[in-house]
Amino acid sequence: MKSSVIKLLQTFSKQELSEFEIFLDSPYFNTNKNLQRLLSLTLKFLIDNESDILTKEKLWKEMFPAKIYSDGIMRNLLYELNKCAENYLRHKNFSKNFEYDKALLNELFERNHFGVLEKKLDLFEKKINTLVNKDENYLYNKIYIVEFRTNILKDKSLLETYRYGQSKLQLELFLLSFSVSELSLFIEEQRANVKHNSKLLESLLGIFENKINDFGNNPLIQIYLLLCLAFVKPGYENCIKAKKIFEKNYNAFDVVDKKNIYSVFQTIFLKYFDAGILTTLNEVKELYIEMINDKDVLEFRSGKISLNLFRNILSTFLTTNEFELAKSFIENYMENADTQNLSHLREYSLAHLYFSEGDYRKVLEICNKIDYNNFFESVADNFYYKIDIKRLIIKSFFEMGDWEGAIYMIDSAKHFITNSNSINSHTRESYLTFLKLTEELIRKSDIKNKSEIELIKYRILKMPAFGNKKWLQEKIEEILSVTN
Repeated sequence: MKSSVIKLLQTFSKQELSEFEIFLDSPYFNTNKNLQRLLSLTLKFLIDNESDILTKEKLWKEMFPAKIYSDGIMRNLLYELNKCAENYLRHKNFSKNFEYDKALLNELFERNHFGVLEKKLDLFEKKINTLVNKDENYLYNKIYIVEFRTNILKDKSLLETYRYGQSKLQLELFLLSFSVSELSLFIEEQRANVKHNSKLLESLLGIFENKINDFGNNPLIQIYLLLCLAFVKPGYENCIKAKKIFEKNYNAFDVVDKKNIYSVFQTIFLKYFDAGILTTLNEVKELYIEMINDKDVLEFRSGKISLNLFRNILSTFLTTNEFELAKSFIENYMENADTQNLSHLREYSLAHLYFSEGDYRKVLEICNKIDYNNFFESVADNFYYKIDIKRLIIKSFFEMGDWEGAIYMIDSAKHFITNSNSINSHTRESYLTFLKLTEELIRKSDIKNKSEIELIKYRILKMPAFGNKKWLQEKIEEILSVTN
């Protein structure tokens, strides 16, 4: 039976289902007694895992055995039950956050019930002050409290003090919100073909760069401002400062902020590696190991790992020769990847492992099974995974000495990268650099005079980091070792 309420109820935990039954028992929330009976019968089918054989007719027969089936009435009952389930979720969400307390304060204020209001406001402030993570939600509520106190203030001589405190909180809220927004744009810039205008951020940092220590009461603001500086003024020292504050206050942050901060760190470290500020990926590797050790941080939406993060972790472990870490990661987390095409992801992962083991024929065999027209849902994920496979095939052909196969795949990859609109210019140039140099190395690999190969070696050495640079340097050394 296709029904919105069935799908919704299947998302409820056992405790939520029990709470919903109590919710329906309340005449304030539900005046239709038939809904209680309908819920009871529906849950019986769900608990017995028989939702696939559940029909409206079966429910009707159980509820009204002496009445002729009416599809219209049955539809209305299911609709009303769904509305009640949605109202329960609204009530549950509202009652578990601070808006529930604020609703009472607002009502007491509207009713001029100031005696009780002040006591409730004091209790609410104590609750807010117990929060360890001073995020945007904390600052919003602190501002709300100060505004409320100025409205009921009896001693107007204290007004200036309250206003100053309110202004300071508003500044902190602005800095936190703005820096988070800017960092999200920087992250997107690294993946997509967009360029972010950071002039406003640069002006703001010009004011606060030397005042970051003044926000020692709020480590989140310090971390985000330092990470913004790390983007607009590349330099590893700001990352080190941010990392120390992050580690010191790690347990105070909620999962969302931890994920955001880790995401920014990995983006900056990869950017620094590409720019030559970092010469290895060890910092990125250590970052991923930390994330794996905190499962809540590694996983996101409904316990799933983003395909972008899965790829970055696997690639980093393989690049840093941490093959056992790579195998363990695949075994323990591949099933948690956020994709409907796990078979493709499995083949992608196995192909990389076989390459690391030197089984190049097996790599080609697996890569040929992948359906490029049905790889992953996201355009961006599709591109990055597909180009990874193309590079893996090129390298395998090279390792086997199949120059014709490698040249053919290089030409195919060039067209694919050139025609893609989902990557930024730096990423495109990095991929094309690898392809051009690999092709040049293939065409000159049979030249007995090693000066030509030495020239390629020198050019690569002077280049900033690009994908598979280390592999190309290793291949050059192998060719030079057998060249007269």
